[in-house]
Amino acid sequence: MLRKIYRIETDDELDQIVRFIKSTIQKETTKVTYTEAFCTDPKYRRASWINVADIVFHELTGVNSIMIFSHTIIKDISANLNARMGTIYIGLVYFLAACVSVYTVRTFGRRTLLLVGHSGIAVCHCAIGVLTIYGYNLEALGGILVFLFFYQTTTGQIAWIYAAETCCDVSLGVSMYTLYFTVFILTLTTEPMMDSRMQPQGVFFLFGGFSAIAVVFVYFFFKESKHLTD
Repeated sequence: MLRKIYRIETDDELDQIVRFIKSTIQKETTKVTYTEAFCTDPKYRRASWINVADIVFHELTGVNSIMIFSHTIIKDISANLNARMGTIYIGLVYFLAACVSVYTVRTFGRRTLLLVGHSGIAVCHCAIGVLTIYGYNLEALGGILVFLFFYQTTTGQIAWIYAAETCCDVSLGVSMYTLYFTVFILTLTTEPMMDSRMQPQGVFFLFGGFSAIAVVFVYFFFKESKHLTD
């Protein structure tokens, strides 16, 4: 079977492939316990906690809240905007940005993308909040679209890639659990916050503040992992 897959002609080439597969399928990281990953083993502890924090900041950009409640958000910004068309624009930009992310991930470093991404996201959220206050509704929708482009071409992809590159198995599992738990909490709280005295602009300012904190976090704690091996 291996001869067909890799088009191997000699036994020496086959032996090399077999040795490589055996050396990678039983990594020592598969045997790391939760206690070792997060408490006792310094080889894994730093990466484990950094990735859990990164996943939280990844969700505190508010992207899932905007995607889930995009129809409501657009209606809250202005009754004059066509909420259905606004939602279509959001989905279209999100898709196009995902295509562009193939280039950004292959070209730029992980740390660079996170710094640029969270910085741009923070500026976008603050701009959306200000535009909403002064009634520039179409411009606010444009800000949401720019935010989605920043997110999808930077942290939207890198958070997953960085975790896969730097985590052992158990810490990767905890990171994914943290992601979906954060999404769950934001799903429960975003709409009530928008309906409260905060209003939509206050929620955007809040997400912008979280992204600004993420910039500081990435700058001081993240190390580059692009082009590095195990």
